[in-house]
Amino acid sequence: MHLQDVVFTGLVNYEEQPSYYRTADIFFAHPPPAMRASDLILLEAMATGRPIVATNIEGFAAVVTQGEEGLLVPPMTVHSLAEAFLKLLNDRQLRLQMGQKGLVTAQKYTWEGIAARILAYYSQTIEKVHHNGAMR
Repeated sequence: MHLQDVVFTGLVNYEEQPSYYRTADIFFAHPPPAMRASDLILLEAMATGRPIVATNIEGFAAVVTQGEEGLLVPPMTVHSLAEAFLKLLNDRQLRLQMGQKGLVTAQKYTWEGIAARILAYYSQTIEKVHHNGAMR
């Protein structure tokens, strides 16, 4: 990777974002401390098979497991951020492995995956109610 491979685009409209994710080697998410971050952007990047480097904040840590889909770094730590990038930049196999794990994780958050989990929860609850009612 060379410095000319890095592009700072500024704001990109929502429809174009997936094409940017697909051309990246690593997806980086580091919102300013005062800004509320959405885990949706990480799921979108994972759905394109990209490893993640992100700030270890509540929303991001809910979808990225450290060392699985990507690397989480403490907020406001430039040194840790640089280490995470270098680790992934220097290990293509690790990037691919984390990207593949991210694809699997992202599938859990599709509407089909969410609906299946909700249906399973309701089915289990109904079964418990019937079972407990039958025991009385």
